[in-house]
Amino acid sequence: MAFDHPQDDRWTSAARSIYGETAVVSALGAAPRRDEHGVIFEARWVERAGEDLSAGPDMLVLYVAPDASPTVRRRGMTAGLMRHMERYLTEQMRELEQAAVADGDALVREEVEEFLAANPTSPRAGGDIYYAGLLRFWDQIESRARTEGWAPRALELVASAMGLNVETLRSRIRTARKRASVSEGER
Repeated sequence: MAFDHPQDDRWTSAARSIYGETAVVSALGAAPRRDEHGVIFEARWVERAGEDLSAGPDMLVLYVAPDASPTVRRRGMTAGLMRHMERYLTEQMRELEQAAVADGDALVREEVEEFLAANPTSPRAGGDIYYAGLLRFWDQIESRARTEGWAPRALELVASAMGLNVETLRSRIRTARKRASVSEGER
């Protein structure tokens, strides 16, 4: 998602000269910040083919708004204004982190819904199929959660999406593992 900003093409051109022709400048949905003096701050990430995005922005775009007071326009960027920018960057990073968590939560909920649609809804409705499906599903979720850094929340997210408490889900996963090890021992 690139900003709808008249200088986007210039920033993309600058990023491509630094990072290569496939670089794309993106705001990742972060809204620009305007401070009380009329200085606008935007964080930008450079998307590069085959690479993960950096945790923090690759570029910070600061400019004096055209409608800022004549005094601010005359002074331009000052050390004092630059110190204010740290607060805006921190706020923006926090918002993006919260948005990513919400997106991840929604994705897990969708995956749980798919799991529930394709499998018996409880162990009573089809124990062997339910437990085998639950174990496959949980192993995929757990692996992805570790890779993406949300493993501590995985059990809680899945339990909530399934309408179970955490202990019930934990118990069902344990049972699924036991059943899988028993069926492997029978082979």
